[in-house]
Amino acid sequence: MSIIQQIREKAAWLVFGLIALSLVGFLLMDAFVGRSRLFGNKSTTVGVIDGDKIEYTKFMEDVSSQEDKYKNQGGQLTEPIQQSIRENVWKQTVEDDLLQKSADRLGLEVSPKEVDDMLFGNDAIPEVRKAFTDPATGVFDAQRAAQEINQLKKIWLNNRRSDKNFEQARQIFEEGVPQISKMRLKEKYTSLLANSYYVPKWMIEKMNADNSQIASISYVSDPYITIPDSAAKVSDDEIDAYVSDHKSQFQQEDSRGISYVTFNDAP
Repeated sequence: MSIIQQIREKAAWLVFGLIALSLVGFLLMDAFVGRSRLFGNKSTTVGVIDGDKIEYTKFMEDVSSQEDKYKNQGGQLTEPIQQSIRENVWKQTVEDDLLQKSADRLGLEVSPKEVDDMLFGNDAIPEVRKAFTDPATGVFDAQRAAQEINQLKKIWLNNRRSDKNFEQARQIFEEGVPQISKMRLKEKYTSLLANSYYVPKWMIEKMNADNSQIASISYVSDPYITIPDSAAKVSDDEIDAYVSDHKSQFQQEDSRGISYVTFNDAP
């Protein structure tokens, strides 16, 4: 009996130790899993474009920039306007990403010389041409444009923040130049596509005939996002009619009903 008693006492401490170890392990596992759920799985991606993740922070910076421009122009930010800005920023993000990938595959790029030409050359953009055109003669002064723009470029490259023209230089070379570069790249890509397909003569004649037709119309634009949900009442008959016309979208798999009883086999 003493041997059996000793075995029972030792086994009890062994079982107690295993239970304690299991509880500690369970608590540690739950703590690590909970932490990974709180910190490890938090997504910062607003969307994916052809495999490229678009970070929420970068997207919202672009949205805020467009909202600031809208407010600086005297506009009032309402919910529909904010929604429209977000949609436009997303569309522009998609276009820029896909355009850059296509241009990289084709070897298309915009050289610094082309950028200079769009700033103060023969292909100067309308904003620059207007700023450096003599009102009296209507002649574009390319030399003066090149001189002033190159001076601003030096201020921006040397990061002379104390200069009174630094903000103007930053806007030109951090915001303006990337935009005109994208515009020029898009023109190249579009021109390449336009010259890569053949249009029959009869189709051109038909398109010209169709485009020459003139019609006068009147319309009213009322975005759906401006209409509250409470203003649109949907009746049961309309729901039944929609379901009836789109039966394929509401098909359900076969189901079965099961009846059963249970018996407790505990002693």
